[in-house]
Amino acid sequence: NGAVAGDSCIGFPGDLLFGVGSSIKMRITSDGYLIKAAGRTCAFNVKGSNMSRTDTSGYIVQFNDDTSTGCFDSGNNFNTSTYKFIAPVTGIYYFFTNIRLDQYGTGYIRTAFLSTNYGTGSSYWTIPETGHVISYPTNSSGIMQVSTSTVVQLDKDDELYVWQDPSADNSYTAYLAESSFGGYLIG
Repeated sequence: NGAVAGDSCIGFPGDLLFGVGSSIKMRITSDGYLIKAAGRTCAFNVKGSNMSRTDTSGYIVQFNDDTSTGCFDSGNNFNTSTYKFIAPVTGIYYFFTNIRLDQYGTGYIRTAFLSTNYGTGSSYWTIPETGHVISYPTNSSGIMQVSTSTVVQLDKDDELYVWQDPSADNSYTAYLAESSFGGYLIG
């Protein structure tokens, strides 16, 4: 329970080990690198199925795939049914998203990370933690790319998800097969 000098442990000479009982949870190597126990990193990167949009109402982006090539959910904290990340511990988290929209051509679209703390009923576009961005179509190809990231403080069991709200376009596809949503615990 606590820190132990690594010199007495086989395979980790000079490392500072942190653990519970005989289970090592984290170590600081003699070179100064922080190494967490495998599988306990609370990190994810997911994608989804394409979403055809037929109205201008806001929506949770349906990232629902954490098993395809390049996807993972270390810690099993992302719910592919609700499309939400659930914080396993109170802490500071980093989140990012890249979303492809096909045939988006009218007005702008708002994209933000909404959460238990800042939902659709709030003025989320004025709150830096939401990572809010406004995107406009920039070319005639019909393909628009939206990206944002943020650092957020969450309490244990808080939920966080990607929200989009179009201003005027009611006929486009959120091409989630070529999009991503991810994040990890900073500390």
